Amino acid sequence: MTSSPAAAPAAPPRTCDCCNETVRVVDEDGLCFNCVMVRSFTIIIEEQTDIAGDPAVDLACELAACARRHILEARDNAEEKDFFADVAVGMVRTSKNH
Repeated sequence: MTSSPAAAPAAPPRTCDCCNETVRVVDEDGLCFNCVMVRSFTIIIEEQTDIAGDPAVDLACELAACARRHILEARDNAEEKDFFADVAVGMVRTSKNH
């Protein structure tokens, strides 16, 4: 009888320093994935447009919600390795400005 390898233990719950949601992973600034996206989108919006402050954050929240929705839909419709390969292709195309 062979034993299967033990699954890695789940990361302990953490609290995002921004939204106070309980999550499994936070970045070095204590932010969850969603708050990192909102922060990144807000910075880009403020640097690339005339939108600043709360309107920039509001727009960033809408973009982050859209991105999360697409990520979850793509993940649900693909094998994990295929999903990450597709994400990487998008990153290359974006960096080459299409």
